Amino acid sequence: MKFIIAIEPGTGTTAWGVVVPDLPGCFSAGDSMDEALENAHEAIDLHVETLIEDGAAIPAPRPLAQHQADPAYAGWVWAVVEVPVEIMRVPDARHPGFAQECQRQSLLATQADAANPSLQPLMNAALAELAALTDTGQ
Repeated sequence: MKFIIAIEPGTGTTAWGVVVPDLPGCFSAGDSMDEALENAHEAIDLHVETLIEDGAAIPAPRPLAQHQADPAYAGWVWAVVEVPVEIMRVPDARHPGFAQECQRQSLLATQADAANPSLQPLMNAALAELAALTDTGQ
């Protein structure tokens, strides 16, 4: 996923700052521009991971021109970074086809990872636990 970042150039006494305007609260810094960009990738990755774990949506990106018009970023440098974002679809346990969907996804995972059969007992145990949750209405 691509993210627009705003970079505040560093000086001899201050670090390079990075803000991700589309992810409020996501920022990083570094002693060089390269380090700041590297740290920005990590900050975005952790921020998005937290959003997903909390069940929150990843904010839709706004156009670069909208960010550039913000006086808070006057004099900042703009860049786009790409950070792999994995969003896993988790079926809702209240849905009548929940257990079947879990079994289908398990089968797909098993087929994709046929070279590692040691994972099958773990997947079977997880499916049994999910089916039990469905049966009890939890």
